[in-house]
Amino acid sequence: MPLDVERSRMEKCPVCGEEIYQGEENQIVTEYQSEQFHFCSEEHRDEFEESPGEYT
Repeated sequence: MPLDVERSRMEKCPVCGEEIYQGEENQIVTEYQSEQFHFCSEEHRDEFEESPGEYT
């Protein structure tokens, strides 16, 4: 797989910046202003949902 294609499948946790592969089975995702955000943990998702403006 070309490197550019691999990178396009990566997301970053908006809270800590950890890279997350979109193809993982147990993704932790939330939606804010019609955009999906991926998280490395449920705790970071919850933190984001409390104050999304701090991370966007």
